[in-house]
Amino acid sequence: YDVKRYTIDDTNVSLIKIAYGPAHDCPAGCFYNTFVGVATPSQLITLPAETKVRLHIPTLAPFADKQCHFDKQLQVKLAKEADRYGWKIVLGHPIVCTKEEIRKTTVTKSGLLHEGAKLYVAYSGTLFVYLDQTDLHRDLSHLHRKIIRKEPIVLKKRL
Repeated sequence: YDVKRYTIDDTNVSLIKIAYGPAHDCPAGCFYNTFVGVATPSQLITLPAETKVRLHIPTLAPFADKQCHFDKQLQVKLAKEADRYGWKIVLGHPIVCTKEEIRKTTVTKSGLLHEGAKLYVAYSGTLFVYLDQTDLHRDLSHLHRKIIRKEPIVLKKRL
């Protein structure tokens, strides 16, 4: 187990990590199921594992349906927002993502003609990830989105 102490909003809390159960995937270096929680003076709050949050950032909205270029400038730290404890993900530099948006599709003799735009979107700010019961939630209210470039595209698909 591992315990680290923090002061958040003038409250002393402990971040607790407890590995349990049988070892998994030992040829690659064993890992275990892990409980992660925050102990406050009045309660124990379950958190998603920090490593799980860090590994799944590319699958979190709003990044899931885009191609994003993540760098090592992401910081994941214990935080409290709106009386909830969780992980604040701080984007050290803007993350640039691309997405193709199809605006018009035309049926031709040789197939489909898709017209639209390739968007380059920069995200900056923070995300807050927490558990409510067992459901993972994301607060994106401090995440800023800006379209930095838009290129027209035409895609042809044969039938």
